[in-house]
Amino acid sequence: MRVVFLYMGAENLGVQYLSSVLKKNGHETFMVFDPALFNDKYWLTVNSLSKFFDQKKEVIDKVVALNPDLIAFSVFTDCYKWASFIAKGVKQKLPKVPTIFGGIHPTSVPEEVIMEDFVDYVGIGEGEESLLEFASKLEKGEDVRHIPGIWAKDTSTGLIYRNPIRVLSDEIDSIPFPDKEMFNPHLPIKNGYMVAASRGCPYSCTFCSNNLYNKIYRGNGKWLRRRTTENIISELKEMKAKYNFDKVDFVDDIFTCHRDWLKEFLLVYKKEINLPFKCITHPHFMNDEIAQQLKEAGCYAVALGVQSTNESYKLKVLKRYESNDKVKEATLALKKSGLSVILQHIVGLPDEVEQDLIDAAKFYIDLKPTRIETYTLAYFPATEIVDIALEKGHINNEILKSINTGGENMYFDGGSLREAKKQKQAKSFSHLLSMVTVLPRPMSRFFVKTGMWKYFYIIPNSAVTLAEVGIIIATREHRAINYMKYYFKASASLLTKMLKKPAHITTGLNK
Repeated sequence: MRVVFLYMGAENLGVQYLSSVLKKNGHETFMVFDPALFNDKYWLTVNSLSKFFDQKKEVIDKVVALNPDLIAFSVFTDCYKWASFIAKGVKQKLPKVPTIFGGIHPTSVPEEVIMEDFVDYVGIGEGEESLLEFASKLEKGEDVRHIPGIWAKDTSTGLIYRNPIRVLSDEIDSIPFPDKEMFNPHLPIKNGYMVAASRGCPYSCTFCSNNLYNKIYRGNGKWLRRRTTENIISELKEMKAKYNFDKVDFVDDIFTCHRDWLKEFLLVYKKEINLPFKCITHPHFMNDEIAQQLKEAGCYAVALGVQSTNESYKLKVLKRYESNDKVKEATLALKKSGLSVILQHIVGLPDEVEQDLIDAAKFYIDLKPTRIETYTLAYFPATEIVDIALEKGHINNEILKSINTGGENMYFDGGSLREAKKQKQAKSFSHLLSMVTVLPRPMSRFFVKTGMWKYFYIIPNSAVTLAEVGIIIATREHRAINYMKYYFKASASLLTKMLKKPAHITTGLNK
């Protein structure tokens, strides 16, 4: 069976794993990638430029040219509008080819997604086993209406087959290594290797997709699972020989949460792979010993989620249990070991007041990490924080519909804030945090004490972006640096093609 996957803007491990499982079992897979320049839902949004570089029509034409037997979308909430537009266009040209939507968004709101005319099937939860069974039965002409993890729609009768989620397997070592060739022509793997050593998270922060996954998998298997050291090292050795990458990016939600595994893994990694790497973790799973182990194994940067420094608020509303002292201890441990520290903060939370922002700014000024990533809260469907916001009156049914249909702005592009005053406040605070890591502490404290920070929204985004680019380069953030290189290269390449075909450009813009 010829299965065509579609994705936009960035590399996706989930798609790579789905492809590898299908290929291992005799199916053909193809990737149609939309660079979505300047509207990639991941790094950058510039509306005027995104319209000029729009490639959705070309994406639809590429899908049709591949003559697929099945069209598969992996859908985040942020790209649901994009996926819907493409699927609608493809369905008009290939009405008999089935379309399946999987990923976190369809898992969150399957009732919304399955009702769309351009969606025939919806994948719920982890999809390797479900999609393989589905594709194999579809190829043989067998009944596909009763597959665990797949919702099916009978277009002739209107019936929806809402099958239960598939029970999770603990044997994640048995999953073939991800099919990196799906993205390599677009985002060269040699520039840095993305890998996951685990699946799941021990926490259920109310704003995060793990909040949903921990709920739907309760009684259906263990959500947090860890690969063996041997399995991960085998993948890295095989892929290093193939792509000759020089850096590794571990994308686990909490890389350091299993102490015994971590100690064993880092020793083997240093011996067998010996490449610089970056990871993400939680303040509860960081101390001097762990930081030093990471450093000795080749780690150069660690990201820590903080999200709020109002301890009682984040315990009650966000379900985050770390104290500010613990955040400080973890940050200082990393700095002591010579590691770059990236702290993550959310602005625009329900019932957040100005004093919360002032207190957070003072905390970060004293701590002075390498970089602070500030995100404006974007509500994601079926997460607990949506219920909290509804109960408190911060959102209504109209906004809820926007959330469930991917209508909210991205977390780096204003998020779910609608009130102009709050938008200015969030922008000012974000600009402030971008500066406190490089400005002298007395100057940062002056801006906070005098209230001047409240007018930072007038600073052009371009100026702040340039400052952040400088920090990224200075701290060797290879993933961001490679993405900037990719943007320059992809923009130039696409612009050259478009200039050679002016009539084609006009058609694309009219769409």
